[in-house]
Amino acid sequence: MLNMRLVLACLVVSGVQFSSETQAQRLGSGLWNGERSEVRGVHVPRGGGPFLDFEGLAHLETVVGYYNGGLGGFGSGPGPAFGVNFGPSAIALTEGNYSGNPSPPSVVIWLSGPNLFLNRSAGFEGQISFYYSAASLSGTVTIHSDVDGGGTLLETVELPVTPTLPSPPAGTGYYNNWVQVVVPFSGVARSVGFAGTANYIGFDDIVLGAEGGGFNCEALIEVVGEWNDDLGPCGNITSNASAPRYESALLDEPEPEALPRGAAGYTYALDFVQNRVQEASAATTLMVHGAPLPLQGPAQVWNRMLAFNISGNGRYSIYRHNGTARPVAVQKWATIVGASVAPPPASNRLEVVFDGSQLTFVLNGVPLRTVPTAFAMDDQFGIGFVRSRATTGNPATDDWLEVEAAQVEVGGARALPVISAAQAAENARANAQPGNGDPLYAPTTGSRR
Repeated sequence: MLNMRLVLACLVVSGVQFSSETQAQRLGSGLWNGERSEVRGVHVPRGGGPFLDFEGLAHLETVVGYYNGGLGGFGSGPGPAFGVNFGPSAIALTEGNYSGNPSPPSVVIWLSGPNLFLNRSAGFEGQISFYYSAASLSGTVTIHSDVDGGGTLLETVELPVTPTLPSPPAGTGYYNNWVQVVVPFSGVARSVGFAGTANYIGFDDIVLGAEGGGFNCEALIEVVGEWNDDLGPCGNITSNASAPRYESALLDEPEPEALPRGAAGYTYALDFVQNRVQEASAATTLMVHGAPLPLQGPAQVWNRMLAFNISGNGRYSIYRHNGTARPVAVQKWATIVGASVAPPPASNRLEVVFDGSQLTFVLNGVPLRTVPTAFAMDDQFGIGFVRSRATTGNPATDDWLEVEAAQVEVGGARALPVISAAQAAENARANAQPGNGDPLYAPTTGSRR
């Protein structure tokens, strides 16, 4: 007997449009409203398995092999090589009778026939999650052990109508009520059927695979700001900031107290994706040997820590924060030599390597600075994201941070990476500059905010 399970979470406001006038009179407008636009979207990566947000495809373009490293029907791409193909009915929209979908502007629909199929011949396990909106007519999702709906039926879920939410503040569009669905299943799935009435149900942000495929958000203990702990992007995505502040979270995987004390050495690494379109000079920080409370000052800085900062304009710094004392620049903001801070959708890695007496700070495999453990204090580690502006919900124009992994290797002798002569010279040049610098923002020739 099939296990009929449906987990509803994260009610999201949004909207979509499609259909003919006769249908609209009877059922309300469909998702596509007849407009033909070439608007493109912005890809926002997520943790976990293959993530399909349909950004990068043109309006009314068939998806086909875009997520198999190929092209959409109009030639967009190549897309991510996820091994995923869609049947010919799957069409991307970039505008229509909808709004507020989780990764705007694009959604996927079909305009004729009973359904659309997603195939992944390599298979996936554990669960599938997605957002959907169905303002007038319900739908169904089926999960199968073979492609194109073949083999064994592994799971079926019914998708109830999602009534239109009041507008404002829900936003424009008849399809403005998006619900996230998580469907656990047993076995190996190779296809998913999305069914309902053509042009009257839309989907977005499909993730194939169990939650365990990516970073466990429960390992982020929120200190300041909003740090997601659901199946959406894991990190500091939204904010109501109106003045400079350190939005931060404690990394509790593994247990912080197990890290440095008594260990011969360790390597601590954090993988993340960041978008810095508003404040390129603001710090993104790996917080090392810290203690969050009591928070200090209007910026809500951790009470004690070594702050390993990078900025979107290609600089790094290391500041020691110690209670109410003024932060001290262990390394003033210096230009990064031999590495770069990658924009989305690429990820970055910050590492701290400890050999038992010294700490070396590394960006994307390039060592930047070594400091003695005399600067180290407490045992807790975390991540910080400085911002002074509230988000709007638009991932193309907001600053946001996504955490992809936090890893640690403890014990054993460790050789510290060697700082290049060019980086050492740049470090010395930066430290020779007058003043202590701003621990939250790197120098810039323009306005920092």
